[in-house]
Amino acid sequence: MSKVSNESIREKTGSTMEGWSRRIREAGLAEAPHKDIAAWLEKKWGLDPWWCQEVTVQFEKLTGRRITGQTAGSGFQVGVSGTFPVSVSRLWEYLTGEGALSRFVLEEEPEVSVGEEDGGTGKSGIEWKITVSKAESHFRMKWRLPGWDEPSILQVRITEKGPSKSSLTFHHEKLSGPEARGAMKRHWQGVLEEMRLNLM
Repeated sequence: MSKVSNESIREKTGSTMEGWSRRIREAGLAEAPHKDIAAWLEKKWGLDPWWCQEVTVQFEKLTGRRITGQTAGSGFQVGVSGTFPVSVSRLWEYLTGEGALSRFVLEEEPEVSVGEEDGGTGKSGIEWKITVSKAESHFRMKWRLPGWDEPSILQVRITEKGPSKSSLTFHHEKLSGPEARGAMKRHWQGVLEEMRLNLM
């Protein structure tokens, strides 16, 4: 969940985070599970479900129960995006048709496709399996580095920003902790930079 300003929370919910924190504590919910706090906010105060989640997340961060990038039930996540001076179709073609997916995402050769259920193990030991794919839009895969106990979820999405301008986003979920989150943030930032140099 993205960072939301205190002013936005006040505007959308009628109270600042300080006010919501006080109410949550006064209700005896300071140590309650995430889902119980969110449910109470919806039932007691009638907040929209999205804002119930956001207020609960911010409360958990304020009280040290959650740190940046941590989700309620699926580990840690990170999102990294970059803008390219090319169309969506050109960026998709580059990523999937010129070996960029193989080199930058899977670290293997030869070129691989992005059809659903494609998968394998790269030369560096990365295990991957594509589970969702929509041409010129996005794909989703299970992605595991050697030594990881469980696979993570990697989503790659291309979005149009203009006739000859598009963005590429790597959203990485189910990471094991803040160290893995930091490492993956640096990794995908590096991938975006190398891709940008190749496309300029």
